Formats: sequence, structure tokens, C-alpha cells
Amino acid sequence: MISTSVEQYAGILLFLIGSIAFCMLIYFVWNTLKPHRPNPEKLSSYECGEEAEGSGWYGFNVRFYRIALFFVLFEVEVILLYPWALAYSDGTAVAQWGKAWSSFLLMELIVFMALLLGGLVYVWKKGYLDWDMEKPQTEQQDSPVPLSLYEKVNEKYKSA
Repeated sequence: MISTSVEQYAGILLFLIGSIAFCMLIYFVWNTLKPHRPNPEKLSSYECGEEAEGSGWYGFNVRFYRIALFFVLFEVEVILLYPWALAYSDGTAVAQWGKAWSSFLLMELIVFMALLLGGLVYVWKKGYLDWDMEKPQTEQQDSPVPLSLYEKVNEKYKSA
């Protein structure tokens, strides 16, 4: 005989299997019925109705990625400190284990913060947080519009 806990999860399992089967069926039907007529116009890149000029591949400055990665890395600290603060202020755990619990949590925090501080010092010493690093190399773009026309437009709207 099947236990009651397995019976409770059988409905969830059947729903999950049915959902996956339904998604696969819809994908198969969509794939077989969709029109597939590639032509050069469809395969070209679309940029607001203008013909694409030059290459779309250019050197992306890695500084943006680095700063975002460091932000996420050091922001995880806040996510990990919140449960620590709740555990540290929990009166029932302190009553059950005594001073050893709060001492353990305090040491855990000191080790965690030391690791984060070490990472911050490493990143700082390497110069990864310096925003004014070398300038990225960009390709020279040939424009059909003469530079003098740009300067005239800039002068016209400079006082506005």
C-alpha cells in the first residue's frame, strides 16, 4: 500500500508531467504549422529602417561588467548579514546554548567580514575600481555627412 505522503505528492507529479507534455505538444504544433520562408530581406539586420553600416561587433568596455560584478559580489554580503543578525538576536538560542552561541556567531561575522575586506583590498590594489583607466580603442567611422555640417548644427543650437 502507498503511504499517505506519497499519495499527496502524486497529484503534483501528475500536474507537472501534464504541464511538460502540454508545453511540448504546443511547441511541436507551432514548429510544424509556422511559415518558414527565409529571404535576404528577413535575414538582414534591421536598424530603424536604415541600412546597416559597418560591423555591429565592437569592443565593449569591460569596466562596466567588472563594476557590476563587484557590486553583486559585495551586495551578497547584505543578504547574508540579515539572517546572521536574526540568529544573533534570537533569545531562545542564547538561552539554550548560552554565551557560546553568541560568541560563535560573532566569530563567524568577523571571519566573513575579514574575507570581504580582503577581497575589497585586493580589488582596490589591482586598480579594478579606478574608473579612469585606459581609453577604449574605437574604430574610425566614415560618415557621408561632412564634419562642417555637424559643427554648423552645434553652433546653431549652442545658445538654445
